[in-house]
Amino acid sequence: MKKKSKTRIIKTSMGAALFIASALIISIMATAASFAEEAQVTPGYVPKVVWTRGFPEVGAMKYSNLDVYPNGDIAVAGYTYELDPTKKLAMKTPNLATLMRLDPSGQILWKQSFRNKNKLIKIRCVKVLEDGSLVAAGEKASPDKLFQDRAWAVRVGPKGGLLWKKEYAGKNPSSFSAVDAVPGHGIILAGKADANLLFSSAWLVKLDESGEIVWQTEMRLGVRAWFTTLRILPSGEFLASLVNMPQRNSDMLSRLIRFDAKGVMVSKGKVLKECELQDVDSLLVSSGGLTIACGSCNDGKQFFSPGGHKDDHIWLITLNQGGQVLWEGRLGPLYSAWGASLAALPDGRLAMAGTYDRGPPKSKAFGWLRLYDKEGEVMWGTLLEGEPGGINSLVSTHDGHLLYSGYTKTGPKRKTKTTFWISKIKP
Repeated sequence: MKKKSKTRIIKTSMGAALFIASALIISIMATAASFAEEAQVTPGYVPKVVWTRGFPEVGAMKYSNLDVYPNGDIAVAGYTYELDPTKKLAMKTPNLATLMRLDPSGQILWKQSFRNKNKLIKIRCVKVLEDGSLVAAGEKASPDKLFQDRAWAVRVGPKGGLLWKKEYAGKNPSSFSAVDAVPGHGIILAGKADANLLFSSAWLVKLDESGEIVWQTEMRLGVRAWFTTLRILPSGEFLASLVNMPQRNSDMLSRLIRFDAKGVMVSKGKVLKECELQDVDSLLVSSGGLTIACGSCNDGKQFFSPGGHKDDHIWLITLNQGGQVLWEGRLGPLYSAWGASLAALPDGRLAMAGTYDRGPPKSKAFGWLRLYDKEGEVMWGTLLEGEPGGINSLVSTHDGHLLYSGYTKTGPKRKTKTTFWISKIKP
């Protein structure tokens, strides 16, 4: 039987987005069942799978990001990373960073790959621009020094032709983790700079159309800090989620910081979460100014213990335009969970996906996906438990479909094969 929230949902003048977000979080807070119980498909409702396709052309791509072109085409960005279990720290397959454009049926229109000799190259984020080109960013490993990654970005045209690719190297390692762009406001990248094994600064960079730096902002908060997600507002101001460690061996703090169009901090924001290990994985901003953030958190004080990090949970927080927390909730506790993504559908429904590990005795990771209706009720939820793997990215299309990308692992431990795939569903 479908569970009903016992908490009253309050409608406000901020519109459907606020109503839906509040209902979503209240629904999660009101449910006390285990994650596995919550994720069961709601009786009587089955999502329609439009297509699912594997992409052997890109190799063992375990890490991926998606975006959608105005005409419905799909932008795919990611990289392969698979260690050889028979050799210490040796790659099983050549490392590739790949960009693709697919048509709405999942057929490849073009594919562009990048190598870094025998060193890693990673694409962590992608954004389709107004002219049909796209920007992707991440980092490249130094060809001759260990632990000396350099922030790296690339822009390709609508047909995949290379427009530019550049490294943004400082004295110490750096990387990009998020990108956003709004017409008239340029390209903004977020990540970390001046990084080593003990220290790092949160880093923002604005680029012009040719990839040259317009301005950059570096923030050092405590011993380590980095930006994880980014959203540009219609005004040109933008929000960036920051995670930092105030002192060595202290808990991590997360917050949403507001900047003006020139990268000057407007509001530092209140601490959202404080836990041993965490990340802010996804960020949505409505036209009315409502912000929905979700992430993963471990506050069990046992990440490095024999029992593992079994108190992980997925958290969600809704904030108003002034940065005040309206609602918050959590999905868990779980043995381990990471990479939560949010996607808002045109009709106001909200989808959420990620990866979780169900823990010993046979610890394996699986993807999970949930959809909420306009009243905040779970329409359906599923665990992708056919083969071990995970879900990396989730986006909605302009015509009301959901796209999510992930990977599966098959075969015995020393001969594991990783397959990258994308699914399109009609929720």
